[in-house]
Amino acid sequence: MAKTGSSSSDRPASKTQPWLRLCLEVEPCPCPRPRVGRWGAYYPAKYVKWGKNFTDILRGVVEDRKISPSIVPLEVSISCFATKPRTSKLAYPRPDVDNLAKSVLDASNGILWQDDTLIVDLRVTKAWAPPKCPPQIIILIRPFSDTNRVRPVGLETI
Repeated sequence: MAKTGSSSSDRPASKTQPWLRLCLEVEPCPCPRPRVGRWGAYYPAKYVKWGKNFTDILRGVVEDRKISPSIVPLEVSISCFATKPRTSKLAYPRPDVDNLAKSVLDASNGILWQDDTLIVDLRVTKAWAPPKCPPQIIILIRPFSDTNRVRPVGLETI
């Protein structure tokens, strides 16, 4: 795990391994399907612009906290809080959580982890941001440990 300036990051992963918490004030954006044109596949300009903005904000936070990209398997939790439109009657934001996660994971490659293939355990939630609060994405990271793992019922022998 990347060093955060505290001695707790020097300890081996255990059941009580603390989470590294990053809070980024940016509107969540789902990863769209790539478009195919005459000259190949590409992502829409709106998504590319969001990715650049997100990585700029993330790099600033990472540099302030002196975090280097992880090279060990990780547990990651992503919470996306979107701005609720005035006319929406939905209980939760519309984008699928897997698309919200993909945009965050892909944009964090080389910054928080070498590659998102290092993520072994992933949890993603979405909700409306509370009134008068900015939209944000909260990322929690810690080294993966088999003792932290919750096994599904019926797979005890595996």
